[in-house]
Amino acid sequence: MSFSVHNVGCVSGGEAFLLLVDSGKTALIDSGFLFTAKGTVKKISDILGDRPLDYILLTHSHYDHVSGSVAVKKRWPDAKVVSAEHAADVFNKPNAVKTMMKLNRAAAIAFRKSPFFMGNLKGLHTDIRVKEGDIIDLGTMRFKVLESPGHTWDTIAFWCEEERFLIANETLGVFASAEDIAPACLVSCKRTLDFIHRVKELDPDKILMPHYDVVYGDDCRKTTFMAERDTEKMRDIILENYDNGKTEEEIKQIVKDIIWVGPMRKGQPEAAFDLNNKYVVPTIIKEYRSSK
Repeated sequence: MSFSVHNVGCVSGGEAFLLLVDSGKTALIDSGFLFTAKGTVKKISDILGDRPLDYILLTHSHYDHVSGSVAVKKRWPDAKVVSAEHAADVFNKPNAVKTMMKLNRAAAIAFRKSPFFMGNLKGLHTDIRVKEGDIIDLGTMRFKVLESPGHTWDTIAFWCEEERFLIANETLGVFASAEDIAPACLVSCKRTLDFIHRVKELDPDKILMPHYDVVYGDDCRKTTFMAERDTEKMRDIILENYDNGKTEEEIKQIVKDIIWVGPMRKGQPEAAFDLNNKYVVPTIIKEYRSSK
């Protein structure tokens, strides 16, 4: 294997992954919470030693994936922050950054950390805006950008054909347990399923799953199977309850009771789950029942 991946996040739900390419370059995939940024920087520094950090690859614009990039960029100012164009636009919106700060504070409190010393998001930005088909060259590995809206409109993945290695994102979902994937289709269930089908066709041998780690071989196929199964299951639960006259608020609670349990409950602050759930339910109803 010509690369290694290291989880440099400091708490569950705030994972960041350092990719080291042998005889090549280095990249940080996502960057965790703001209140864990100092710890992430230290972990990266300990692993890199004298090697530079070349890229910070952001899979989408959510606070638990981008907030730490501010501190990482300060430590390695030559590292290039890469994101989709829409994500770069989000970083320039004061209200969006304000919401990220609010969620970072809630996350810090949920993890029993003081938010007082966590700093701010001044300097959050993108250096390189990418789109479908663009290439991130890490020397002996080249990654093609795959636009994968579904979780958000700005969600992207990175695919290395030679290694059959996919750097995935939350459009593929998040492990809720070893046998379950929690769907995260905030903006489109249909496009989420399109991306899952695309991943199945790529048939990766290695997948870096968000908020988890790298899965290999047959576990990749198991992961995509679970992602498809559980996304369709959540869709059907929402639509069945909607057709039976349940209100959106009632359906949101039903979804929460099913998904926000076990590892998900430990790894995702309630405020963040509720914010996501606020969009998932009406998104699916609108997509599949718009004629009603």
